[in-house]
Amino acid sequence: MKDLKENKQNESGMALVIALLTLLVLSMLATGMIFVTQAGMWSTANYKAVTQARFEAEAGLQRSLQWFNSSNYVFASGATYTTSTTDGAVYYNGQPVVLSGITGITSNYPTTTVTDSFTANLGNQGLTPAGVTGTTWSYSATATLLRRNAGQETWKVVSQGTIPGARAATVEAEMVIERRGDPLFKWALYGAGTGCNNVIFGGSGGGVDSWDSSNGGTYAGTVANTDGDVGSNGNIILKSANDIGGIAYSPWPEVVGGDCKATPDGLSLCGASCTVAEGYQQLGAPTVFPNPPAVTNPTPGTTVQNIRTGCATIPGCSVVTTDQVFALAPGKYDNLVLGGGKEVQLSAGTYNVNSMKWDGKMTIMSGPVTINVAGTGVSKYVIQLSDDAVNTLTHVPSDVIISYGGTANITVGSGANSYFLLYAPNAPVVVSGGGNWYGAAIANSFEVTGGSRLHYDRALGSGTGLTPGPFRPLSFSRSKY
Repeated sequence: MKDLKENKQNESGMALVIALLTLLVLSMLATGMIFVTQAGMWSTANYKAVTQARFEAEAGLQRSLQWFNSSNYVFASGATYTTSTTDGAVYYNGQPVVLSGITGITSNYPTTTVTDSFTANLGNQGLTPAGVTGTTWSYSATATLLRRNAGQETWKVVSQGTIPGARAATVEAEMVIERRGDPLFKWALYGAGTGCNNVIFGGSGGGVDSWDSSNGGTYAGTVANTDGDVGSNGNIILKSANDIGGIAYSPWPEVVGGDCKATPDGLSLCGASCTVAEGYQQLGAPTVFPNPPAVTNPTPGTTVQNIRTGCATIPGCSVVTTDQVFALAPGKYDNLVLGGGKEVQLSAGTYNVNSMKWDGKMTIMSGPVTINVAGTGVSKYVIQLSDDAVNTLTHVPSDVIISYGGTANITVGSGANSYFLLYAPNAPVVVSGGGNWYGAAIANSFEVTGGSRLHYDRALGSGTGLTPGPFRPLSFSRSKY
C-alpha cells in the first residue's frame, strides 16, 4: 500500500506536462497553418498582380497595334536611312529607328509629329479597372524598326505593364508586327481620276506592251503583247490605231460602241484598228491611291537653280565635263533647270526638289534613286521632262521613282528612250514625242499623244513599290522582371 502511494506521488504533474506538450504541438500546427495560409495568400496576391500586369502589358501591345494602323503613323519616306551591317536593322542618324513612350528610352525618328503622337498615346498610360479604387494601373511601350522594304515594314513593339502597391509587379510583353502590300505599279498606266477621257491614247501606233527587266532581261528579248494593263477610275479611250497589250480596267461598265457621251463607258475604241489584247474587266470599285508623304527633311527651297551653264552656286552639284556633264549628289534642291541638251548624273539616294524642268539627259549612275517633288508655289508645270530625259545604266525602270503629291501639270516628252516610274496620283500627265517610256506610271489623268509607247516592266509586279496594307502581329512573348 505504501509503495502504491509512492508511485502515485512520483507521477504527479504528468498531466500538466502532457497538456503543455499537446499545447506546443497544437501551437506549432497552428503556426504552420498560418504560415502556409499566409504563403498561399501572398502567392495568390503575387499571381494576381503578375496577371494584372500581364493584362496591362498586353493592352499596351494592342494599343500600339491600333496606333500603327491609325492616321497618327506615317512612315517618313523622305528621310535618309542606312542598314546595319551586323543585323540588317534600319538606322537613322547612325542609330536604330525607335519610337518610345518608356522613360529612359529616347525616340529616334525623322518626324517629330510622329514621335510626339507615340509618346502621348503610349507613354505611361493609366487604366483604372472597374471595382478598383485608389489605384491606377499603367502601361508604356516602345517600338523599334527591324526591316523596311518598299511597302513592307517590320517593327518590334515592347510594352511594360505595371501594378503599384505593396505587391507591385511589372511584366514586359513583346510583339513583332508587320505590314505587307500589293505591288503599287501593277499596271502600265492607271488614271486615278474619274470622268470621260481620263486615259487617252492618240496618234497612230501609240499604246502599251510589256517586257521583263529581271535577271538582266532586255526589251528585245522579253517583249510581249500581254500584261501591259491599263486602268482608270473613269473612261479609257483609244482614238487612232492604238493598242493595249494587256487588260483594260475600270469600275465603269463597258458600252460596246459607246463614246462615253450619253452614258458612262469604261472603254471607248476608235474601231477595228484600236485593240485591247486581253479584253476588258470591270472593277468592283474605284482604286484609291494614297498621297505621297510631304516633302521634308530637308524641305526644298523655291529659287531657280539653273545647271545649264555651270553649278558653282548650287550645293551638291559638281562638274564632270566642263559645260557638258554635271553631277548632283543626293540632297535638297530648289527649282532645278537643265537646258541645252546637257547631261546631269544622279547616284543612289533621295533627292528632294521643288520642281524640275529637264531639257537634257538625266543619267542614273547607280540606283535606286528617289526624286520627291514638292511643287510649292507651282501652279502650272511642276515636272517637265524632255526627250531621252531619264536613262539608267542598267536599263531597269525601278532604279528611278519620281513622286509628286500635288495637282500641277506634268509633261513627259519621250522622243527617245526613258526608264523610270512616276507616282503622281493627283496630277495630270501628258506624254508626247512618239518615243518609248520603259516603266509604269500612276497619275490623275493621262494623255498619250504622237504615237508614244509605254513598255511596262513585268518585274514591277513582283513587289517594287508596294501599297502598304495594315499592320498585323507576327509573334508574341512576355516575361516578368
